[in-house]
Amino acid sequence: MENISPRLMAYLKSWYATTTRNKAEAGATIELTFEQFVGLMEKRQLASLQKAIDNNSIRYQQDENNPYAYVATWQSYAACSTGIYSKDTACICSRMKSQKINLAGPGDTLRPSHVANISKSLTGKPKSEEHCENISAGKKGRPIASWTDERKAERRAQIAAKKAVQEANQIDRQRPTKETTMIEVRIPVPIEEYFETRDMLETSFNEHSIPVVMSADTVLRTWAGFKFHNWFENHETYVDHFIGWGELGVPWQEDVMLAAVGHEFLDEDHRPQIVMIFMDDDEDAAFTAHQRTLALMFKLAWGGTA
Repeated sequence: MENISPRLMAYLKSWYATTTRNKAEAGATIELTFEQFVGLMEKRQLASLQKAIDNNSIRYQQDENNPYAYVATWQSYAACSTGIYSKDTACICSRMKSQKINLAGPGDTLRPSHVANISKSLTGKPKSEEHCENISAGKKGRPIASWTDERKAERRAQIAAKKAVQEANQIDRQRPTKETTMIEVRIPVPIEEYFETRDMLETSFNEHSIPVVMSADTVLRTWAGFKFHNWFENHETYVDHFIGWGELGVPWQEDVMLAAVGHEFLDEDHRPQIVMIFMDDDEDAAFTAHQRTLALMFKLAWGGTA
């Protein structure tokens, strides 16, 4: 641990103390030393925390509402069920990943506390007789549709036809023209968070048997929605109004933008970043002043280049 700075070391010790105390209060047996706790972290995670400390942005990176913040958690639902928090059951990952890996999966036996919580949530909420009858009547004589190969092929054909119409009519979203007056703030997106968001989207689509072709733009805009939602909400506005487009590199390269999803385009010349836009209105000075103030506050909070 000789390469860890004193400030980062102090942060890690505080994090370790808080984690082990909370786990113990929840009933877990702690068998994880501080050295083992640090050993759970990957080099990129330590580097990310060090950078945040150097930039005085650790409170934003580790905010409890940030889905990409690092959390000390369990490796799996089964690991949590052991009740022993050790180097073999502990894990440090993003909050988003923690929520996924700690769900009960096939073969997992639900913990008594989990069963009790489910029972408690349903207790006192009976369905009325009329409700039950309506559900029964609605299902009678109606076979449950499944995603057969034929159905999947039909859905792919529908998507392809819709895309062809959009391209023919030039409906696809394009970059705003230079005639639009705006402030653009470009935020670099960490590689690991880019791929976590992509994997989350793929998992969601696969769970619902939805065939889809994702672009890097889709991944980056989704990342921005999660990342900045609470910040804009705290400023009494909506993040959707300010998400511009995703880029893989400084120049606008539409051919790369639409095709790149995997590692092949992520090199030193094509790093993922999201462009947030703040609009000006020549006819509304108050609106323009508010947008410029919001853009400045956003850049101070999140960095990036304008």
